[in-house]
Amino acid sequence: MADTDHNVVLLRHTLPDGSNHIDCFIDDLPESESGLLSIKMPTDPRDLCDDQTITGRLIGRHRRHYLNYEGPVGPGANGEARGHVKQVAQGLLLSKEVGHQQMLFKLQWLAPLGFVQVLCLTEHSDGMVKIVLSAP
Repeated sequence: MADTDHNVVLLRHTLPDGSNHIDCFIDDLPESESGLLSIKMPTDPRDLCDDQTITGRLIGRHRRHYLNYEGPVGPGANGEARGHVKQVAQGLLLSKEVGHQQMLFKLQWLAPLGFVQVLCLTEHSDGMVKIVLSAP
């Protein structure tokens, strides 16, 4: 595991129809490499119990400006509105392990102060990820 701290944010993404989800952005690569690991989640992972599982989706690497951004999301490729985002949490990436189709992230959330959580992501070929959360 690496001991380098990186930024992590959770953004509530509200779509034009009023529905919403959480986008988790993890700065897991050196700055010279592009983009943030981005995961669409149905709920805020800080609200889940240990060993609870949810299903999310990897949504491609996003620009680093999302670490500090709140506001409207630019139009899609076809010009359609995509809603807006509001930051709901910030944290630090304490460590990561990457294996075959699995990534393990140890995160420290800044609110509640010092709350540490481990996210285990298991990738599936369709871009979906099984997310299991646990205490360290």
